[in-house]
Order: sequence, then structure tokens, then C-alpha cells
Amino acid sequence: TRRWVGAAQRAWLGHVVPWVVAPFTAADAYRYLGQSIDAHVQVDQLAQMLRDEGCDEVEVEAFSLGAAHRVQATRGT
Repeated sequence: TRRWVGAAQRAWLGHVVPWVVAPFTAADAYRYLGQSIDAHVQVDQLAQMLRDEGCDEVEVEAFSLGAAHRVQATRGT
């Protein structure tokens, strides 16, 4: 399911949205949006990176069905 959602999101942001907005504004800006979203690390990768850097506790909380996350990390002194 996750792969299907990711593929649908990339198709939507990479093709559909730029096509819809093209008559009104620069479609390239909307293609860039999809590319910049794809360039970010996944939240589980970020959490592991924080652990690898010495954070003792890493807490991840999802919002809006996983569209946004809060990541809180603490490190002992």
C-alpha cells in the first residue's frame, strides 16, 4: 500500500498538478515541489540518524494521517 501511495503522489505532483496549473502560472515551480518532497529523508530514516548521532530517546508522532510528523530527540549530558 505504501508503494502505491508514493507512486500516486509522485504522479500527482509530477504530472497532474503541473498540467492543471500550466494555463495560470509556471508549471516548473510545481514540478520542483514534487522533486523537493522526494529529496527529503523518510521519518524513520531521520529517527535512525538521530539515534546514530547519540540521541538516547527519539519520539515520532504522526499528524494528519502521516502527512506531517513531530520528531523529538533528547541526548544525555
